[in-house]
Amino acid sequence: MRKTSWITAALIAIATSGVAMAEDIPELTIQTPWTKSCFNGQETYFRRICDTRAELRKQDENSLLAVVDLLDREGEAKKILRVTFPLGMQLVYGTRLIVHGNDPLQGPYVACTDAGCASDYESTPALLDSMKAGQALIVQAIDQSGKPFNATLSLAGFWAAHQGPPAEPAVEQIMAPGRKPWLDDTLRPELRPRAR
Repeated sequence: MRKTSWITAALIAIATSGVAMAEDIPELTIQTPWTKSCFNGQETYFRRICDTRAELRKQDENSLLAVVDLLDREGEAKKILRVTFPLGMQLVYGTRLIVHGNDPLQGPYVACTDAGCASDYESTPALLDSMKAGQALIVQAIDQSGKPFNATLSLAGFWAAHQGPPAEPAVEQIMAPGRKPWLDDTLRPELRPRAR
C-alpha cells in the first residue's frame, strides 16, 4: 500500500515539476530563445506593440508545438500572455498554464488562424514575478485523441528579453542563405537580359 502511494506521489511530482512526459511529446524538441520585437505602424493603429516570444518546435521537422507571447500594448496597463497550439487540439477544453509555485490557470481559446489556436491569459504582476523567478513554464492542451499535450518552455532569458530593448533582426535572418539580393532590372539596364 505504501509503495503504491509513493509511486503515485512521484508521478504527481514529475508532472507538476515541468518535465514533459515522453508520452506527451515523443519527438525531441528545441526551444527558440526568448526575443522581444516591437511594432508600430498602420496595422497597429500607430500604437507600439511589443512581443516577447519563445517557440517550441520538433527538432526533426521544425514544426511548431507551442508558442508563448507576452504582448505589451502602448497605452494599455493590462499585458496579455498568449499561448498558441497548432491546429488539431480539442477547442472545448481550452488550455492550461502552469508556472512553478503557482496554481494552474485555465483559459478558453479565443481565436484560430492558419498558424494555430490561441488562448489569452491576463499577465498579472504576480504571474510576471513567478515567470521572472521560475525555471519553466508548462502549457497544456488536449489533442484530438483526448490525450493531454504538455509543452515545457524554459524561462531562462525571459526576463532579460522582456525588460531589454527589442532585438534587431540580423542581415542573415532577413535574407535566406544562398539567395542573392533582389536587383531591379527595370532601373538598371545592365541587368536586363540581352535581346538575341
